[in-house]
Amino acid sequence: MSDKQHSRLHQQFEQLLQELIRLEALTEQSCRNLPLPTEAGEIVPRLWEGGIDDVKLAQSLSNLFKRELFNGVVRDRDSLIRSSNDRCPWLIVDRVLYVSNPYDRSQIEPLMRRKNDPKDKLKFEKLGILAMSDFESDLIIQATHDQGVSVSEVSGAWAKGFVDELLNEAISFRASDIHINPESHGGVIKFRIDGRCQVCRIP
Repeated sequence: MSDKQHSRLHQQFEQLLQELIRLEALTEQSCRNLPLPTEAGEIVPRLWEGGIDDVKLAQSLSNLFKRELFNGVVRDRDSLIRSSNDRCPWLIVDRVLYVSNPYDRSQIEPLMRRKNDPKDKLKFEKLGILAMSDFESDLIIQATHDQGVSVSEVSGAWAKGFVDELLNEAISFRASDIHINPESHGGVIKFRIDGRCQVCRIP
């Protein structure tokens, strides 16, 4: 991660902590004990793991991202679709995609691509924020689970070519380490050259 990326990550984390302090979900003192996440997508999970009130966290994210907060009202029950097994789940209701972790671009970007696919059932017009505890309501528990095709099915050949190209590049630069971490949406490739770690996401 470059100094610029690290600075941006630190800034995002600090902004969220200040908003949580404002909503009395955190104190200045407890903030000092929180380790800085290594990437933006880890900001929200780290705070959940730290025992932060998930409703106040969702409110803070809603304020920071200027996105509507899920209020539990569902006009069209047939529109309910929820993620299957995501660490940071999402929900579509009444043509709004509500996410629990707006920092996780590796999850959101494939969903944005899918909504433009006329063959895909995922249809939404805007983004919103919801809390983890919203997934405990009976209505959402009964929601249709997303049966979206896997990344390998959607863009297998392209993804394979992308991975091969990155690996060849890493080898040509004599990278000392190469790590491939598959995720629910795409994955991450890390390779180390001259002591510096380079991170590339697979969409």
